[in-house]
Amino acid sequence: MSLLVCGACAMSAQAAAENASAKVDVLGRHISDMRNMPDAYVKNVKKQANRDAGLQKDLPKKPKSLARLSSYPYPRENTVQPTSGEYSYRAFSGSRKYILNGQTMDEATYVSEINKKELKDAAREGYVKGKTWNYPALEYHNFIYYNNNPSNECGNQDFCDLGTVYMNGNYGGTENITAATIPYVAQNISHVNALYNTGAQGNGIGIYFLEKGAPTTGVIPSNKLIYGADCDHTYGAADVVKATNVARTLNTVAPGATIHSYSDNCSDGYGVDNLVALRVDGFYAQPQLHIGNVSFTAMSTGTPNNYYSERSRVLDDIVYNTRQIQFAGAGDYAAPLGQMNEFALSLNAITVGAVRNGGTYYKSSSWKNGVHPQTGMTYVKPEIANVADFYFPSSYVPLVRGTGYSSGSPLTQHFLGTASASTYTAATVALLLEKYPFYRWHPEVVKALLLTSSTLPISNASHDQDNGGYAANFLDASQLIGKNHSRFWYGNNGDYFVNEIIEFNEQNIKANKKYRVAIAWLVSGDYVFHSGALPFDLDIEVYQDGNSLGSSTSYDNPFEMVEFTTGNSTSNLTIRIRRYFNNGGRVVLGYNIVEL
Repeated sequence: MSLLVCGACAMSAQAAAENASAKVDVLGRHISDMRNMPDAYVKNVKKQANRDAGLQKDLPKKPKSLARLSSYPYPRENTVQPTSGEYSYRAFSGSRKYILNGQTMDEATYVSEINKKELKDAAREGYVKGKTWNYPALEYHNFIYYNNNPSNECGNQDFCDLGTVYMNGNYGGTENITAATIPYVAQNISHVNALYNTGAQGNGIGIYFLEKGAPTTGVIPSNKLIYGADCDHTYGAADVVKATNVARTLNTVAPGATIHSYSDNCSDGYGVDNLVALRVDGFYAQPQLHIGNVSFTAMSTGTPNNYYSERSRVLDDIVYNTRQIQFAGAGDYAAPLGQMNEFALSLNAITVGAVRNGGTYYKSSSWKNGVHPQTGMTYVKPEIANVADFYFPSSYVPLVRGTGYSSGSPLTQHFLGTASASTYTAATVALLLEKYPFYRWHPEVVKALLLTSSTLPISNASHDQDNGGYAANFLDASQLIGKNHSRFWYGNNGDYFVNEIIEFNEQNIKANKKYRVAIAWLVSGDYVFHSGALPFDLDIEVYQDGNSLGSSTSYDNPFEMVEFTTGNSTSNLTIRIRRYFNNGGRVVLGYNIVEL
């Protein structure tokens, strides 16, 4: 029987606020002087000549807030086997290089050896075995399908102008939307999904998604869609439509992937969700479930807030312990609230904002940073943005009616907003995992890779009201398969860091060339929930010939990023990852550098 996690909704408390003086956040966005702002620095690129051998004496000191001085004791964890790996790829030559625990090997050997280690992972095994939830079995839903009168206002064109669309009623405001078919986007706009053009189809990769309804049958091949556990026997037709759009987006982008559908449709008498179902045993499933996607609206009740909640905690713990890659749609509540979905506030999840086909940020895409309600710890969300707004040919646009409903609801051709952006990103990563197996079971490396690959400019500047000035760039998938060098470190708290530092060199550096480097690490949701703090904080610094090229030293974000340009030198780069404070926790650290 499948194992799932169940958790109650939203804790409430009075949020504390912090002032911050940072000028630029970790995504390169200008931020204003306002409350509840994360201190985050991306670009500190003024070169400092003649660094001494320590390379560090004159770096500014960060003040320690209450959130970073938590007295909450770190809970005991299973000891894991330390494992580190490297992977480099050069798109033009096609060369690949794998290193596992310091030993260079070919891809087949790497996959064989890393799988042996994954099978013995004590953290994952202990966490999954500790979940003994009794969850209702799947109840089959006998939907009635009609194909005789499908909606077809787009006329099977590559693009469809939908005009003014209301997003989430008054909460999301209006958008002027032009939708495009996924095949057109994937095949003709290479920077959006270059992986699609490599021939990858997501073969051997499993994706599960959680929605409030179940998708219809007959829309995608039955051998590619598996219905998971359920906690109710009726769905609203709109929820069926949404789940179906998620499933067919995943299948259209990654037709080789196996898709598992799960439903969160339990509520109390007041209509408030009180049960969350998330697949925790994806590593042991057949096929394995490498990726999860949660894009439905899950909001705390009462006064709108952006608090780290029970939902955030549960998703964080799943990622931290099983290392499944989780995506979450930011939500479509930018006007007037800006509030994120609670799952999107998970620190370990990759939260995705929405960009329209014209390269502008969605006005309705949620932007509000996460806050811990007890300490005021504030962290940047979303981390990335990607294209949204797709439509599907009328040949598979049936009318859907659930048993017990007197009238049908059209399965619209359109899939819009942050749900479409996160789903599309999850499917893109399925292609990545098939093509480049190094990234499987490494959400921390995938997050670093997506951060360094988000280089396409967003033209409008008003979406992110608590990070100010201008938008982050959005994902350029051609960078995912560009000139990357990725690393991971997996182990116990005392592994890898020497005097709280990991230091290494990057070779084959070009003069006067732009690079981007990022790190990301996983954190215990249980610890964050109770302490209101990250268990440890990391900074990254980049040097060449003793001079600083850049550093990123944010406080409460589990990732850092630096973009910099080398000088006239081709000397190696020195990369220094510094653990600024340490309250405990496993080292689950990912790194990527890309030549732009």
